[in-house]
Amino acid sequence: MKKFYKIKLLDFDGYELTEQSKESMHNYFMYGLEPGGFMTCVLSNDLCGAASRADFENRKRLHVYAAWLINHAPYQSYGSPEIVRGWLNKNEYYHQFQKELVAERLAQPE
Repeated sequence: MKKFYKIKLLDFDGYELTEQSKESMHNYFMYGLEPGGFMTCVLSNDLCGAASRADFENRKRLHVYAAWLINHAPYQSYGSPEIVRGWLNKNEYYHQFQKELVAERLAQPE
């Protein structure tokens, strides 16, 4: 599988997240696509909802998701259902993140 999420701003290295969750988060942050129920709860800061929707592997990694979000998630992209809806609606914070991605790509040598 091609690891298309190896963008510095979305660096998952050192975090034991499932491949499916990495892909879901990549699509949410990069394209504003709605993630599944578990990931929506994680992003919305809904611990009980996330725990009840998680499979065994993700349930034991909830603390890892929290650590990754705190350390790497774009500003105003997670934390409450309202913030998640805003990101999905491609609000000003989503657009600012898109500009940061372009700047990162332009700064990388080819």
